[in-house]
Amino acid sequence: MTHYLGIQNDIKDLDRNNRNVPFHFPYDDLTQLPTPAMAVELIKMGAMNKPEEQASISLGTISVNGLANLRGFMGNSAADTAILEIRDRLQMQLCNEAILARAGEGEFIVIVPSKEDGEDDFDKTLEGLCESTLRPVRIDGQMFQLTFNGGFISRLPYSLIDESTRFCSFALAQSQDEGRNRVVEFTYSDLRRAQADQLLAGHIPTALQGEEFYVAYQPQLNLETQDVVGFEALARWDHPEHGTVSPGRFIPLCENSGYINALTLNLLEQICNDLPDIWERYGDIKVSMNLSPFSLLDREFIQAFIDTATAICDVKGKVSLEVVENLSIDGYESAAKNLAALREAGFDIILDDFGTGYSSLSYIRRLGASVVKIDREFVMNLNQSNHDDLAIIRSVVSLGKQFGFDVIAEGVEYANQAAILLEEGVTIGQGYLFSKPLKIDHFL
Repeated sequence: MTHYLGIQNDIKDLDRNNRNVPFHFPYDDLTQLPTPAMAVELIKMGAMNKPEEQASISLGTISVNGLANLRGFMGNSAADTAILEIRDRLQMQLCNEAILARAGEGEFIVIVPSKEDGEDDFDKTLEGLCESTLRPVRIDGQMFQLTFNGGFISRLPYSLIDESTRFCSFALAQSQDEGRNRVVEFTYSDLRRAQADQLLAGHIPTALQGEEFYVAYQPQLNLETQDVVGFEALARWDHPEHGTVSPGRFIPLCENSGYINALTLNLLEQICNDLPDIWERYGDIKVSMNLSPFSLLDREFIQAFIDTATAICDVKGKVSLEVVENLSIDGYESAAKNLAALREAGFDIILDDFGTGYSSLSYIRRLGASVVKIDREFVMNLNQSNHDDLAIIRSVVSLGKQFGFDVIAEGVEYANQAAILLEEGVTIGQGYLFSKPLKIDHFL
């Protein structure tokens, strides 16, 4: 033995006492931030000298929206530059005791030991961190505006630290449901709801076998003639004990428990069986259904979906699939390939919730969308003095005319909204102004 090779890494941002960390908790390659699992270990080490009953933490999750579109529009290096810029902004505002971790493409986790004096202003801390992400990011001389969602829990007992990131995911999901640039707190009532959801998820297999899930149809109307030109098929669940279960509740449960593919095929069969009656009453109008990102990334499921549809009826040009705009960049290429297979099988593609993720034309082209749906967020407060929403609607209509895709406005609830949309060139609308989702028998 004549020589030794030594390798050192710069870990100046970590407490020297926390260096003996198990090797199976790695750092993120891009940001050099700890992963959530390692961040939890670091907090545990920092609390080793405290009595367990006195140790607690405050934890928040920040999701930066728009990075996936930036990556698809300008490439990987541009998105990576934005992520590093956001990391630096967050680190500059954190105290020495805080730990910043990276949990995903645009998701960061902040963990702070709770103050011993009982005062806790973590909500203000997280709001300040989130708002720092709103400052435009400069990349190659261009300015890009990002948005955020945040969720947090304060003074979480040390005994529940291993569940901390899971708790925050519930708050983050609620924040995302409420719109952009929201910060939501997770409470123990949320925990009880989460436990109830876990029990409800256990009923899904029985519900699929017992035909508790059914399709409700919401009509899409020509805003000028008031004729029905299409339907959106939506999943509904009538539980024998709990009654009507909200889709906002059971769809995530199906996705997280692995039953979303089975539910989608179940609904597809119902739709295909309803199509002859719909066509007899309304002519060869199109029916659309939603496709979960989880399903869209599963190549075997996509083939099963195509086989199921073609075995029951001729779907070519008759059935459209709605996919959300802000697909995870991790599965973007797979999604594009699977959508190409679906288009080849005769399905049209609709880009749902358009505008909420700052879409680029490259998304519309690469995903092969022939229709975009203006999100209800831009319709719900629509009036002639709401210049921001009007500008977005006008730009979408203009793009549709230039690049040959149709435009549908969803969430139309009032006659003045329909009138403004028609005046701006949107000819198809969907919403409670015309009908809530109902079983097909109501429309036949």
